[in-house]
Amino acid sequence: DSMFSTTGNLVDPLSHLSRAFREHMLEKALYSLVTPTNTNNNNPAMATDDSSEKPVSCTQLSDTHEYLQLLSECSDSAGSSKDVTFAISPSLSALPGVDAVGKWWYSVLSVACCWLVGEDDMAERHYAVVDSLPKQLDQADDLLPKAVLSAFRARRLLFS
Repeated sequence: DSMFSTTGNLVDPLSHLSRAFREHMLEKALYSLVTPTNTNNNNPAMATDDSSEKPVSCTQLSDTHEYLQLLSECSDSAGSSKDVTFAISPSLSALPGVDAVGKWWYSVLSVACCWLVGEDDMAERHYAVVDSLPKQLDQADDLLPKAVLSAFRARRLLFS
């Protein structure tokens, strides 16, 4: 398992492939979020000086939304088990077949997208998931998830 996704079944090659795909979608979503395309198809010769002053529009983040949607769908079906049980719990880790780590990163990037376009109400839908850091990330040696969570909480408090 990595910091960005978990493998449902360690001996299943398809589970490893699925995890690699989820991580690839996360990478593509993050890249498209930090480098949104402009209406000139990224042709610097056609870009105008005032394009950098305009706020990011929803259409500029359409690639990000597509990647995040794929990541969400794949995280929901990661390592689904034959013995499916249903649990009522606020924790995603209690649900079989859900990649809680991938879902957490999906929620973090979804909140970032919503904040960029000023959709604070839409961002609030993901707050509960972002606030509940998966146990694997909480116990990890790498401090990146905790730093992201702290930055999220600071930004949310600043504008609430």
